[in-house]
Amino acid sequence: MSDVRWHVESGGAAAPAHRVGTTSSGEFVAEWEGIGTFRGSASAGHFEPDPRADPRIAAKLERGVARAFQQQIAGKLALHAGAAERAGKAVVLLGASGSGKSTATATLCAREGFSLLADDVAAIDQEGDHFVVRPTEAVHSLRDGALALMGFDETRAPATLGTGCAGESSRLAAVVLLSPRVEASSVTVQRLRGREALTALVRSTFHLWPDARRNDLDRISEVCERVAVWQLQRPLDASLASVAEMLVFACEAS
Repeated sequence: MSDVRWHVESGGAAAPAHRVGTTSSGEFVAEWEGIGTFRGSASAGHFEPDPRADPRIAAKLERGVARAFQQQIAGKLALHAGAAERAGKAVVLLGASGSGKSTATATLCAREGFSLLADDVAAIDQEGDHFVVRPTEAVHSLRDGALALMGFDETRAPATLGTGCAGESSRLAAVVLLSPRVEASSVTVQRLRGREALTALVRSTFHLWPDARRNDLDRISEVCERVAVWQLQRPLDASLASVAEMLVFACEAS
């Protein structure tokens, strides 16, 4: 790629090396070593898997981080989050790694009649006076043992949970920060406002394109003004059913 001027290069033991740049013609390029390369513009692009890559890993990166990159260069928002919808209302689940985003999203689909929108990357766009979540994922990605925690046979295919995958965008009704706490005695939700709400979303953004950070902050500020942001605290051993019930409450109360 001799025609590419690389603006950011990073990588390490915890993640594949990647770099982002632009060509002399203004095309954007994002490359993940050994997995694949995205090339395109803010409106259209193409992801080319590396022939050496595991097809499942390449496909997940294309639907996830590569989609987040395209959102950023288009001036739109992408959050590291799970998301599901019911009756046209979407809830986005934030949280640190291991907080249960994927499992909680899957539980909403399996037990509360939601459809999957996102497992790792929530693509958020503005339509008129509201925000929508666009579907980015077709299959739940669950860790070993997650289905058993949800009360299902481990041989069950995650893709069969609930009503399946959402085919259309859904209006963003609520954002929920998942916060497992050793000291928590029950599952509770409380509204976050102002700086607390802003911080929760900022910590869930991607840092892929350097020029996107100012725009991300503007978009996040608008989301916090128009969408209810909640924090769900739970004991480490809380039942997923009780977590799902509180998530439904947050979605419906917003």
